[in-house]
Amino acid sequence: VDMDNQKAFFYEKEFARVQKLKSLYDRLHAMFNEKTKFLASLSHQVKQREEQDNDIASNMKSGETAILSLSKDLSDLNEHLKASKSLQGGYYLLIELLNKNPPSNEGPLQSIELQLKLAQQQVADLAKHRHDLYITATRNETIKKNKIKLKLERFINAREDVAKRRREFIANSTMKGLPLPSGINNIPRKTTIRSA
Repeated sequence: VDMDNQKAFFYEKEFARVQKLKSLYDRLHAMFNEKTKFLASLSHQVKQREEQDNDIASNMKSGETAILSLSKDLSDLNEHLKASKSLQGGYYLLIELLNKNPPSNEGPLQSIELQLKLAQQQVADLAKHRHDLYITATRNETIKKNKIKLKLERFINAREDVAKRRREFIANSTMKGLPLPSGINNIPRKTTIRSA
């Protein structure tokens, strides 16, 4: 009878130990699944941030190209304006000479004065066109700059959120004595931005 009691006690003790181990295994397995899902979520967010980063870089490159194109247009306009001013100076000199030595025939003088007025109008039109281009370029540059700045701020905030969640994940895993997944070190830790 004592032998039967001892066996029953032994089996009961072993059964309790197996139940305890099974409960511990189930808890650890559930934690592992939770951490795996969390890591997959973080990796997905990092991929999205990288895509946004590439989009921002593409927008910045496009903006730089537009600025270079506008700069070339402005340079060309300056050259045209310089040529027009040179032409205007020549007309002023011609009028001054004609005023000192008026021709006997008024027809040519009126034609020259008309040409001078047209040249002056061309210079004024070119100056206005140049000014309008400068205003448009400045406004477009400001709009693009603001859009890029907004995207960059959203990107940085998202990366900071990923970095914070990564630190929390590492702290929780370390506190519970769980091994860290191998991919956790590929997640960016912190993003900073320099003031322009």
